[in-house]
Amino acid sequence: MENEKKSSTHMNSDPTSVVAVDLNTVLFSGYKMCLRLYLYGDENARRTHMSLFFVLMRSDYDPILKFPFNYKVTFCLYDQTPAQRHIIDSFQPDIRSSSFQRPQSDMNIASGIPKFCPLKMIQQEGNPYIPDDVMFIRIMVDLGNIHKTLLAHAV
Repeated sequence: MENEKKSSTHMNSDPTSVVAVDLNTVLFSGYKMCLRLYLYGDENARRTHMSLFFVLMRSDYDPILKFPFNYKVTFCLYDQTPAQRHIIDSFQPDIRSSSFQRPQSDMNIASGIPKFCPLKMIQQEGNPYIPDDVMFIRIMVDLGNIHKTLLAHAV
């Protein structure tokens, strides 16, 4: 599953603002999720790093999906120049965490990469990541052999 979202956020905006984007993967897997962006960092990363988090959301398909969610999540901040020095980081979900269990409310607790990217990289004049105050972030979820998993449970 891959999804790209275009977001326009001015670098001088409120440091506590959060941008959340719903990503519905019904065509791929049925999982509903969102990306949570803290442009100026969250908690220990505040004012030093941009933070990116993955959030599982409740969906109508949850009864037939595999939980805990155990698929590798990768974030990519695009370098918008021909150099293509994208910033990429990923994590493997901790299946013991409530963040990756079947959602009991609208959204699970966010989990991800608090120190995804140093702010100095994206605050420099002329940086390749946010030209004209526009950034592109891709979230990739390696669903691997999810179809084999689903078929194994089919009757």
